[in-house]
Amino acid sequence: MDAEWPRQGSRLHHSVGAWPLVIDDSTSVAAVEPGRSLELVARGWPMGEAKVEITLEDRGDQCLVTIAEDAIRGPGRLMPKFLRDPLISARNRETLRRLELMAVGGAGKQQD
Repeated sequence: MDAEWPRQGSRLHHSVGAWPLVIDDSTSVAAVEPGRSLELVARGWPMGEAKVEITLEDRGDQCLVTIAEDAIRGPGRLMPKFLRDPLISARNRETLRRLELMAVGGAGKQQD
């Protein structure tokens, strides 16, 4: 991760997939509104790139986090939207579940 993360233009370096099919790439910040939203361009070549929008909604003692994502470049964009949406939604639900565990201090704990 760049030291200036999450400033616009900074990058988060990551790996996607399971060995031996691991893709090393990066995600860059396209726009940021501190405390409200983060727009990312997630790269995973040769699969392509996706636009990811993370929004935060203050609800008093809670925060609603939403993620909207779609393919914007590369072979992933060739898959019909009605087929890629369920795959993206499943991944984003898991991301939000893990984020919630981190937020409440239960990251890494097994659920009942």
